[in-house]
Amino acid sequence: MDLSQAYRWISPDQSLPPVFTPENVEEARQWLREKDRPQRRVLVAGAGSHWYIGANPQPVTDVLSLRRWDRVTDYSPGDMIVEVEAGCTLGRLEQTLSQEGQFLPFLPFSSPQATIGGVVAAGLESPFSGELGGPRDSIIGVEVLHSDGMLSHAGGKVVKNVAGYDLCKLYCGSLGTLGVLTRLAFKVRPLRGRPATALVGFGTASQLLETARKLRDHAAPAALEILSGKLCRAAPEALSTATWMLAARLADAPGAAAYKRRQIESQAASAVWLEGRDEETFWQDWTQSRRAMLAPDRPQACLLVSTPLSRLGDLLEDLSGTFGGEEGAPAISGSFPRSRLHAFFSERPDSEQRVERLRQRWNRREDSTILWKGSPKLKSKLDVWGLPSPLKKIHNQLQAALDPDRVFNPGRL
Repeated sequence: MDLSQAYRWISPDQSLPPVFTPENVEEARQWLREKDRPQRRVLVAGAGSHWYIGANPQPVTDVLSLRRWDRVTDYSPGDMIVEVEAGCTLGRLEQTLSQEGQFLPFLPFSSPQATIGGVVAAGLESPFSGELGGPRDSIIGVEVLHSDGMLSHAGGKVVKNVAGYDLCKLYCGSLGTLGVLTRLAFKVRPLRGRPATALVGFGTASQLLETARKLRDHAAPAALEILSGKLCRAAPEALSTATWMLAARLADAPGAAAYKRRQIESQAASAVWLEGRDEETFWQDWTQSRRAMLAPDRPQACLLVSTPLSRLGDLLEDLSGTFGGEEGAPAISGSFPRSRLHAFFSERPDSEQRVERLRQRWNRREDSTILWKGSPKLKSKLDVWGLPSPLKKIHNQLQAALDPDRVFNPGRL
């Protein structure tokens, strides 16, 4: 995505500030030192793919683009470790790993043009994250550029290298507010066999959740994704009338895959299996549907809801009731094992009130409701993150220690 177009997420009525695109980290360090003045504010940019996430940033004076930091700097397939520059695109990284039959669990189905630094900074996950983990579970080393030009390191290129608090995880989901990720190291996983996906349709959320628990316990699929019908245009005709779907994806060695397939069929006899090109098309369509709803010119907003599994059914019912009606069932996707849902809904004049009503009903310590995507106008009316005061205090203390002048991505968290 062009940065000028991506900037519409942040400020629809203003043009993109000056963009500095250094060739390497040393150039960026010198530039930051030259820009060392109280009023400087810097927006960090990879591909601009995830600028829709977070609160409305404060005005910035400059944009720091990492698009030239795009190398895979070290890859050891035997040790299953890869090190990359933060501006490396997901397409390049996935191509490198796939040549050796390996992958990162949180990358599949992401935009090939997005950068690995942006994905980690945004804390993004894929359907595989439920069983195999997200960025926090794969990252083992980071290099970080701070606002005074200093470089810091945490972790390294070996899996068991942490004593005490793992600072690598601190930067996952920080949206660049604690420093600029410049280099990252990950442990990777092997690809085993050909993937296959079982789709099961349901009329009610309670039926879906009952089956999801059985499949999790008996088959432990690599992905167990909850999907509403609006996100399943490529689903087989036999499931076209389903309100909800469960997508269980297997990515195992042939023997294990055969066993898990039998377990799924014993618990969900109506499952429709997708393999080969049909399976690939299904997940591509799911990905494209989500991306379309996250486009700057689309009126859809999105809530990210996290809750204990015991309350997931209540949340699905609440979301359907709040954002249903004339719109029909909302477009929802989410990881059952992680108990996280993305709920897309059309923005209306009463969107602020509808979100606040949900938060009031879900006002429990274990629940989290984030306005994942919304117009700048809607974000200006809401507390985007909805965090309890203790968590806000912790983040403010971290930012005061790592970026005391609030130079990077001010206001996003």
